[in-house]
Amino acid sequence: MTNHPNRQQTQFFARTNSYGSDTSVGFDNTFSAIVFESRAARDAYVAENSEINLAVKPLTKAQALKLADRNGDTSYLPTVDGRYIAIK
Repeated sequence: MTNHPNRQQTQFFARTNSYGSDTSVGFDNTFSAIVFESRAARDAYVAENSEINLAVKPLTKAQALKLADRNGDTSYLPTVDGRYIAIK
């Protein structure tokens, strides 16, 4: 949530790792952030995937930006379906 009363959060973020599994979060340098257009979609993705990939967890916008910056992409993040959305 934001502190400004007239501003609502419109993007929600989660962390994943292509090398994650049900017993490991994978390698530290292979984490990535993904963006969702609704909290419900993000929460459903996390609930569905966190048991099979320990790396999956919700992120704040600041955490997602830090992770995206580390990966060299600070303007856009991928969605689950492969589209890229500009970070607002």
